[in-house]
Amino acid sequence: MDSTKSKNPAEQENGEPGLNTLKKHYLDLAHRFCTPPDNPQSETEWLWELHSLLHGTVKLMAHLNEHTASGPKNIGNRHCIQFMIQESFSAPDRHQLVRTITSWIGLSVKLATLRNRTLELQREYDGQLNDVRKLLYACCGNPGTV
Repeated sequence: MDSTKSKNPAEQENGEPGLNTLKKHYLDLAHRFCTPPDNPQSETEWLWELHSLLHGTVKLMAHLNEHTASGPKNIGNRHCIQFMIQESFSAPDRHQLVRTITSWIGLSVKLATLRNRTLELQREYDGQLNDVRKLLYACCGNPGTV
């Protein structure tokens, strides 16, 4: 018998966690972070809740990364500036618009500085989403919405 192989029955031969270990881990996450499903006794429904949460989180991270990757929109900025210098645009409105644009630019700069972190999080959540999909496939067959 090869002594390098895991003796843990929850692990597969390649050393990766087995389905039971993954299922327990993701059910624990689902109970911590998800709204209870209609049937809280159903492990499958908990996994579906976690699937929905992870899917939304991956989409959120993708949108944040897409926004920071594209940088400021030059055309939009140019049109805002042209609009602000119009004579009919009152000074208080101009000041409010400047504050709003400054706030959005500040957010864009902060997101850009955090882009590496959000990319890491997106990859991590995407990996978790794929694990949950494997679990759902294993317990439900081939559900069309996985």
